[in-house]
Amino acid sequence: MKITFIPLAKSHFPLLLKWLEAPHVKKWWDQDVTYTLDLVKEKFGKHMHGIALSKNPDNKTYAYIICVNKKMIGYIQAYNAHDFAHENGLDLSVIAGPVCGIDLFIGEQAFLHKGWGARILKEFERQILTSHFDWCLIDPATNNLSAIKAFAKAGFKVFEQFQTKSTTWMIKELSSVSFTYDPDQSFDEKISCALRRQYEDLTSRKTDFERISVYLKHKETNVAAAICYIHGKILWCDSIYVEETFQNKGFGRQLIGKLLETALTRNLREIQLNTYFPEALAFFKKCGFEEVAVVPRWKYDLTCYLMRKMI
Repeated sequence: MKITFIPLAKSHFPLLLKWLEAPHVKKWWDQDVTYTLDLVKEKFGKHMHGIALSKNPDNKTYAYIICVNKKMIGYIQAYNAHDFAHENGLDLSVIAGPVCGIDLFIGEQAFLHKGWGARILKEFERQILTSHFDWCLIDPATNNLSAIKAFAKAGFKVFEQFQTKSTTWMIKELSSVSFTYDPDQSFDEKISCALRRQYEDLTSRKTDFERISVYLKHKETNVAAAICYIHGKILWCDSIYVEETFQNKGFGRQLIGKLLETALTRNLREIQLNTYFPEALAFFKKCGFEEVAVVPRWKYDLTCYLMRKMI
């Protein structure tokens, strides 16, 4: 599930009012305040900004609605901790670098006590905070054990110098490193170009790592295919597949024959591939491939056979 943060807008005020008056939120957030829609507008309206969060001291709080797969589930706000250090009795000179403070709550009860707090904090750090601040402070009530546990899980540690009887101050050093599985075609191309340059420097040969996909049709239907790449003078066969109902009927051999024809027309030296399966090993040997290396327990505890067919 994807966590995102939408800047607070006027359209969120009714939902914010519902959350602020919910018993599980009221227990820890503004217990002595009875919110109305007008009061929500007055207090939270000043947290709406058309510019990004900044580490500059301007006494601004930046408010966001927490979303999980576009469902709005809670509220989070961030600010430069130096702006509010005096009123909180904090000496932030003991912390080197810009420091932010954050406050949050989960408004939707269905998302309570399921580990969302830690995940939200980590994502907020990655998406919003790290480009502006080096440290993050948070101040849960000492008896709010579930919040303290969630913050600890997100990497916060108790900051002993700031402790009071009612508040447990916690701090985290923000990391500028993050990981993602999101596609990035431009960076993929950069990696590919670097690999090509290294290959060319080592071999003095030009290569473009061209991908070739070969499909075998039977009565206008694809029944077999091979995905290959040209590496210098080698046709590397990454994957070969034959539909189960068409196996052991000669389609695999025809596919290998087409790969051989492709390699010949490109003036290549050999076809290479690897396999983990005894049946496939026997098949490739019948097609003229030879073993050049055997690696026991290579993947999934399976033996890997590197094979090639010289042209």
